[in-house]
Amino acid sequence: MSLCSHVDHAVHIPILIVARVAAGEIRAELAGSGFVPTPTPPPNPTPTPVAVTTPTTTTPRVIPTTPVDDSASRDLPFKVGEQLNYQMFLPTIQAPIGTATFQVRGRSKYFDHDGFQFTVNAQTTNALQKLFVASDLMSSYVDPTTLLPFHTDLTLSEGRRRVNSKLVINQDYGTATTETGKRIEIPVGTHDYLSFFYLIRTLKLNPGKPSALSILVNNQPKTLFITPLSRENVQLGSQTIPAIQVSLTTDDAQPDKYQLRGWISADKRRLPLRLTAITELGPVRVDLAIIPVTPQ
Repeated sequence: MSLCSHVDHAVHIPILIVARVAAGEIRAELAGSGFVPTPTPPPNPTPTPVAVTTPTTTTPRVIPTTPVDDSASRDLPFKVGEQLNYQMFLPTIQAPIGTATFQVRGRSKYFDHDGFQFTVNAQTTNALQKLFVASDLMSSYVDPTTLLPFHTDLTLSEGRRRVNSKLVINQDYGTATTETGKRIEIPVGTHDYLSFFYLIRTLKLNPGKPSALSILVNNQPKTLFITPLSRENVQLGSQTIPAIQVSLTTDDAQPDKYQLRGWISADKRRLPLRLTAITELGPVRVDLAIIPVTPQ
């Protein structure tokens, strides 16, 4: 058997194929040809929005919220490894009655989510031992962009009260599920205590412009209002620090029952410098302990 072919040299297309076999000659001739132009994609195609349908089994309740600043999402005022130490005071006792340590423990994969791990460890000191003894530990795992929690662990030991709680929070569907399987409906965008502590450092605190968000209190959502009041200096030890005073009120029948007031530093770090409140023990003041940083 022999095989020969003819080619159109202009475009290199086979137009004739001839094969000689024992039975005779086989010819394959090109009947016609053409070119299909390749469509050119439009520059910078715009994606088509896709509607997301929320399951009908859960209807999220949404309240007005203040989102994290875009700039804060790119450059948060805290870094992994940051540790803030606080001391608590009562006016009738000279020594601190308690301490609290807040830490940004890490950024990693937690519970199949990318996120930050925040922790706080708070306890009373010997100065308060005769009145009240407490040791609390909380961990919050939050989305690195929105700072919304997706998992919360809480261990409380306060007098005779003992609490061990785990919450799995689904911010898309507005649910929080306890370790026993109980499901709590929450507004989409609900924070826990720890995520709020770090979120407030990213808000634009302009006097006269309050913000509102949902926060879990004893596993129940409440609306918290953050109202910037004024700019003033805070004295911590020998340091005078410019700050923004805010009030923290709720949507309860007595919105300012505990008279919560906070002072946030006016610099880029937006440090919570001081918190005051009225408690069962009396007026409590919580101050940031300014400790010199030693280079590692």
